[in-house]
Amino acid sequence: LVVYICDQVLPHWEAIKELPQGNLYQLALLKQLAELSTYCGKLDNPSLHVVQIFDKLKVYMPPPPEDTSTVTIPHLEFSYVESLLYAFHRLARQCPDFLTHDAQVLKDFRARLMYFSRGVQGCSRALNNLDKEKVYTAEEIKAQQTSPKLFSNINSLIKDLFYQPPMYKCNVVLSFKIEDSTVSKKSVESSTTSQKRHVPITFENNGSAATKQTRSSRSNDNIKLYTPPSGKFSNSFQNYDKSRGRFGGRGRGSRGRGSG
Repeated sequence: LVVYICDQVLPHWEAIKELPQGNLYQLALLKQLAELSTYCGKLDNPSLHVVQIFDKLKVYMPPPPEDTSTVTIPHLEFSYVESLLYAFHRLARQCPDFLTHDAQVLKDFRARLMYFSRGVQGCSRALNNLDKEKVYTAEEIKAQQTSPKLFSNINSLIKDLFYQPPMYKCNVVLSFKIEDSTVSKKSVESSTTSQKRHVPITFENNGSAATKQTRSSRSNDNIKLYTPPSGKFSNSFQNYDKSRGRFGGRGRGSRGRGSG
């Protein structure tokens, strides 16, 4: 499946984008590619497939502007980049000379990595400086809860690629996998709570009604699991306004971009 996605799906990336809700399909495909790459065995010609991921990385990781005085941060797709970087990091270790065989390619890629890393750092600082008293929308709350792990993963992967030569040793857990795991725990907890509330009524010897409750059920009353909301990471952190300490949402087109 990894080979199929790289060779048969990624080359038609723009066509997928034009589909209704195409951006959501794109993100779902990248998440699947990232997950599958974790368990991918040895490839016959890894560089032939890695190059497809590399080309898409360059699409979502723009080069630094020539005019260094510009302060406008471009639209950054953090969820897309996390999945692509992760898949590249997992598969490029099978062809370690992919980045080093051409010094100019490596120089350009590292410039993109550095520029994107600065965007991540800026968004992280702004996230920490959000107004705690402000009432945020549900989508903004989702972004605030999922973005710290997302940013951490991207920075860890970028750091590995800045070694000379690039390294492929760090292990990260995809941010959307952590969220899925937490949601599953929430479902189990809800099921347990539901069963606990339906305690059968029994009668004591004197005929009075009494309820039987086990010690484990009583102890569960004090357990509260923190669960981030499910869903995709909404990239509402682009265009960070340093003077106001907030992010403004702006996407490509009228459709929202996910993460996650």
